[in-house]
Amino acid sequence: MALLGGGGAGNTAGSNPAGVGSSLNYLRTEGGTFAYAYSGKFDVSGTATITALDFTTGSETIVAEFTTTSDIIGGAEVICDILMDDQTVFALKFDVSGGSTPLGSIFPIAIIIPPYTRFKSQQSTNTGDHAFTHMLTGRVYA
Repeated sequence: MALLGGGGAGNTAGSNPAGVGSSLNYLRTEGGTFAYAYSGKFDVSGTATITALDFTTGSETIVAEFTTTSDIIGGAEVICDILMDDQTVFALKFDVSGGSTPLGSIFPIAIIIPPYTRFKSQQSTNTGDHAFTHMLTGRVYA
């Protein structure tokens, strides 16, 4: 399977079929071409900012949804940013000190990624060590 704009090896039998990492993966089916990026679980310590997804698209447009998950139960601020060509297009900061993380009420968010765009998702928190994942899934239009 040929890849369009980056990420992973074309032969999923000998590579990473789940596509966990920071790159974008493509999947061609009879119903169309789809794109996905799964960061896998990553840890954010203290006030560090971690780049979870980082890729550049090819000549296609991607209509996608982005989601983040967290193990935070309370007592921290969650900060999540999406950048396209180093410009912030989505910035989220919320306090989860009152109870469970309300990520389900915020995500997924709809996003259109234009051709030849560098996409980055970043995660940070104001305290402690917490685990996160970032996921992007969408449809590719030539």
